[in-house]
Amino acid sequence: IVSPSSDISEDDLSKILDYLEAGGRMLLYTDYIEEDMPNMTALLSYYGVQIQDGIVIEGDSGHHIQGYAHYLLPDAEEHEITQSVIDGGYYVLAPIAQGIVISDELRDTLTVQPLLTTSDDAFVKLVTDYTLDSFTYEEGDVAGPFTLGAAITEEHEDGSQTQIVFYTTSYLADSQIDSVVSGGNSALFISS
Repeated sequence: IVSPSSDISEDDLSKILDYLEAGGRMLLYTDYIEEDMPNMTALLSYYGVQIQDGIVIEGDSGHHIQGYAHYLLPDAEEHEITQSVIDGGYYVLAPIAQGIVISDELRDTLTVQPLLTTSDDAFVKLVTDYTLDSFTYEEGDVAGPFTLGAAITEEHEDGSQTQIVFYTTSYLADSQIDSVVSGGNSALFISS
């Protein structure tokens, strides 16, 4: 599922859950939109994650493109999905991303592992009419660090495993963005 611009239907939610609960796999890219998406939110909640409202701004200049604090250069965390990025010494460029909030109360069968994370100096700014008013930390902003990508797995009694890879910006799959980091995003996509 790439960058849904409107909510999935209840029927689609049911079909997606049936598929995933039978050991299905899903690659999900979301982008910031101002509309509520209760069915997508329910799907994410079922798998132990939520999207932090707003856009992540990176306060550490070593973790964003110069002059563009919302074009993030997150850290790749140790995981088989990120290993090609780490081994290749690649950067990943994640423009206009949102934070992933991982639930503190996951089912025993569910595991959520961060793949991409910001520095401790990152923060989330709320967006008004698709516009960011400033790129500096202000009262009311949510302090980081944040997860921008996660691997979600669930083990089932029949031995099957649900596998979900979730990123909060579809720009990770954009060829122009990928060229800025010499194929780092492509390496991540292929492993995902």
